[in-house]
Amino acid sequence: MITTIEIKIKPIKKAKIILLATKKYGLPDVETWVSKEKLQLFLDWGINVAFGAFPPHKKLPVGVIVGGLEEEGRIWIEALAVNKKWRKKGIARALVNEVETIGKKRNYRAIFVDVDDDNLEGLSFYFKIGFKEMGQIKQYYYDKTTALILMKPIIED
Repeated sequence: MITTIEIKIKPIKKAKIILLATKKYGLPDVETWVSKEKLQLFLDWGINVAFGAFPPHKKLPVGVIVGGLEEEGRIWIEALAVNKKWRKKGIARALVNEVETIGKKRNYRAIFVDVDDDNLEGLSFYFKIGFKEMGQIKQYYYDKTTALILMKPIIED
């Protein structure tokens, strides 16, 4: 789907780049739930994986994803953000696919994500790529809004 320019999906190992991109592209409060130091530690330890979508000659990715690798065989999408100018070009899907590939290689069972119930664009995207609603948690976020918990199987039992 990425057609206008060749985008490369690459691992990101620097928390600073991830946080800069996520804040810039739609998650301005990202550091209220993870500090740069904690994220860097999780990346270094392999608890988190992160990928960026890089157009040619750009140092800052136009999209990023962070996946938390849980011992129980789940991956939790902790952040997914794409520059508004680059949305609807398949970048978010490519980033989720990269995390899903990690899950398949490690025999993980599913990918989970929580989405604010009023984030209609985000919900539409996740449903379109195969996520299903598993439940909700009221007053989940810092602003007391409701989270919808979505899941996509990686391997079928």
